[in-house]
Amino acid sequence: MLFAVIVGIGILLTSQQALGQNEDENLVGNATNPHTTLKIWPRTVMLVVNDSTTLYFESSHPLLRPVNVHFNDSSYFAILPPDVRLSANVTAPFTAQIKGLNVTSDLLVQPASCSYWNGSTNLFSDTDCPFTRLNKSGILLTVVHSYWLLTLCNIVGWIYFFAWSISFYPQIWLNFSRKSVVGLNFDFIALNMTGFACYTIYNVIMFWDPNVHALYEIENPHTSNPVMLNDVVFAIHAIFACSITAIQCSIYERGQQRVSYLGGSLVGVFCLVAVGSFAVAIFKVINWLQFIRLLSYIKIGVTLSKYFPQAFFNYQRKSTVGWSIGNILLDFTGGSMDILQMVLQSLNTDDWRNFTGNKVKFLLGLISIAFDILFMVQHYVLYRNSPETKYEHLDGEHDNSSSRPSVLGGRPDYGSTEDLSSASPQNVQ
Repeated sequence: MLFAVIVGIGILLTSQQALGQNEDENLVGNATNPHTTLKIWPRTVMLVVNDSTTLYFESSHPLLRPVNVHFNDSSYFAILPPDVRLSANVTAPFTAQIKGLNVTSDLLVQPASCSYWNGSTNLFSDTDCPFTRLNKSGILLTVVHSYWLLTLCNIVGWIYFFAWSISFYPQIWLNFSRKSVVGLNFDFIALNMTGFACYTIYNVIMFWDPNVHALYEIENPHTSNPVMLNDVVFAIHAIFACSITAIQCSIYERGQQRVSYLGGSLVGVFCLVAVGSFAVAIFKVINWLQFIRLLSYIKIGVTLSKYFPQAFFNYQRKSTVGWSIGNILLDFTGGSMDILQMVLQSLNTDDWRNFTGNKVKFLLGLISIAFDILFMVQHYVLYRNSPETKYEHLDGEHDNSSSRPSVLGGRPDYGSTEDLSSASPQNVQ
């Protein structure tokens, strides 16, 4: 139900935004403006010290006279030549070389001025520059120490992408092999579904919606979209995998396990915030960028709360049977590689804003890793000798109590043991 509501929000929002005007995100200025604008691409450039690459310059309208575009000297880069000359009545882009001189990160490179050119000297002052909003033209430059660190960053990035992507499947396989979800806390599943539903909508809209791009550009001039294609793919895949687990919870043996009252209430609050935010966005109290940011805050709230129910559930049972350790090992690998990539990027650019500028993301990563370590301690140390068939109540009873197994409310009932009597060790993670 929650997934349907949240996805419905995303579909309605995307449909509405698709009716808006779709401007070229790389074109500075309004395309309907009679004045001419200057486009420079690629928008982002990454170089190793002393290496260079090509920049392309293009006028939005044909120029009646040649124009010089001038760049000031910098200790971080050099434009060669420093004056880029655009000829009159030429539609093809003009080129120049940019060379990295010293290490820097996300440096804004902009033209200092422009002026008409008469063949030998500048004919007019830069106040006669034909390009409107010249200060909005520019690129983001990053100069790094070495290619091998850059390559290592990319390798580490792919490792954590695949580790996180496949981390859902050990639990799915464990449920399938046992034909049971006894031992898997339902509050964790409900919260995880809620978080990834919000995260998916955030990524899809942030990546594809041109009007949200425009709002983001206004707030963050000359910065690239924070959402990349791999973020979208991961989010869609995550909600798909979570949906499979939720279906397993409804068709496999589960004893008396249910979402607790408090767990359901927490999910309801998150859903209410999402629907309420959508409503106020419809009435233009907030814009759509603010709406999807609220969805991202819900994901943060879920990440902070979703591990507690399962950890306490394991503690109550003194067992991790039914909770896949493979999921934890892969999640720990992904989280560790993510932080390692942040360290490598900072070393390669002498810029530690990955940690100081995004403290929330870093803190969430540490919290996830801390819980992964806790789960590993529970599985391999505290409850390693727990019998595989131990699903009785904490007081040893075997009745079908209606109590709900959750740290968020109720005393647990762990269900029957029929499917576990013949379970092999390799199928119980």
